[in-house]
Amino acid sequence: MICSEGYKAFRGTMRIVPKNPNMKPYELTADWLYKPEYQCWYGKGSSFPEEICEVVTDFTATLSSAGNERSALTSPRGDSIEIMKPPEGNADLHLLECPFCGSKEVVYEKYAHAAGKRWRCWCTGCIACIDPGYAQDPGAVRAMWNRRTPPGKEGGGEE
Repeated sequence: MICSEGYKAFRGTMRIVPKNPNMKPYELTADWLYKPEYQCWYGKGSSFPEEICEVVTDFTATLSSAGNERSALTSPRGDSIEIMKPPEGNADLHLLECPFCGSKEVVYEKYAHAAGKRWRCWCTGCIACIDPGYAQDPGAVRAMWNRRTPPGKEGGGEE
């Protein structure tokens, strides 16, 4: 599991135990994100209150190397996912705040694809994402992310 500033993320299986006695517990395998401000886990396009969630399987493997703050999620097939915050002061990798929720916590993700390594970026606040499926370097998704219109500007934000 990757933990940063109260947020948690992992790829694995979560057991959901509904409070309604008429509903049976079930398991979902997905990429999971925990948001402490809402005390909820997010996975498979849904949110689940923390108190009904139990981590069953965590396929996450954290890489450790001197001076490297990158972490990797590893799937059962061995595919790796690297998540990294843009380095401070690096204009070439700087990501603007999220145009949907305004969060400044936007990260890059490098992942394995059948055609090779690919890049996407996403907001840890609302999970908005740019993933064209063909970006072979972070600069391509940075350009896409940074040209979107932020909330409150003409054409951006809520309808």
